[in-house]
Amino acid sequence: MNIPRKIGAVLCAVFVLAALVSIVWTPHSPFVMDAAVRFASPSPGHPFGTDNFGRDVLSRAMVAVRYSLLFSAATVALSAFMGVAIGLAAAFVRHVAGLAVMRLVDAVNSIPVILLTLVLVNAADGSALGKTGVPLVLAMTVVFTPAFIRITRNEAVKIKSMGYIDHARVLGAGKIRIMYAHILPNLVPSLGSTGIIVAVQSVMVESALSYLGFGIQPPLPSLGKMLFDAQGFLFRAPWMAIFPAAMVALLLCGLNYLKKH
Repeated sequence: MNIPRKIGAVLCAVFVLAALVSIVWTPHSPFVMDAAVRFASPSPGHPFGTDNFGRDVLSRAMVAVRYSLLFSAATVALSAFMGVAIGLAAAFVRHVAGLAVMRLVDAVNSIPVILLTLVLVNAADGSALGKTGVPLVLAMTVVFTPAFIRITRNEAVKIKSMGYIDHARVLGAGKIRIMYAHILPNLVPSLGSTGIIVAVQSVMVESALSYLGFGIQPPLPSLGKMLFDAQGFLFRAPWMAIFPAAMVALLLCGLNYLKKH
């Protein structure tokens, strides 16, 4: 493992640990407001200071990281599951049908990620799930599934023409067995790299949409929403923006470094 990947692994481990710890403990309640400590500067009692409502910034940031990682992991898992299934099927269907699937993938990829996600999330705003994180995860799944379809289909087309696949056919292996027993294991490295890329992009999209008010909804904290709330107090309480922004940057750096070879 080279140095960038070691740095990425350490950064990701720190954020995962903080997210797990936040389930059972935070320095202060991330939701309780205390007017007596509004705009308190960083101190031993509040290492990241407090916001305009007197809430502890560190506690809110820990919980926000938990939701960012949770939504990112859910998006990667769902996108990979759907993308691999569709990609493998597209590699074994007739040539015209496979090309039709890839043209649909191209059509989805031609739309800017944030714009498409915003449209899908906004479409679910009036539903019963509109105020939860479910529409956001489902929207990001739709947006990022094509990445897994493309890599799976392209790699599977190459692999299925190899000699050991022909040997498996001669021995009586059907298409399903060939797909999942002989081809899928060889896709793991490519799918792993794609998964990390999707994780990075999903964190960015979640933060951006939360900043715009379409992501994680209050009272749940989000790093993007914390940055939005801080923009009116940049001179009075700069720590409200500095620490959430630094956590977003470090989380993205950690994920990006993790995929470096």
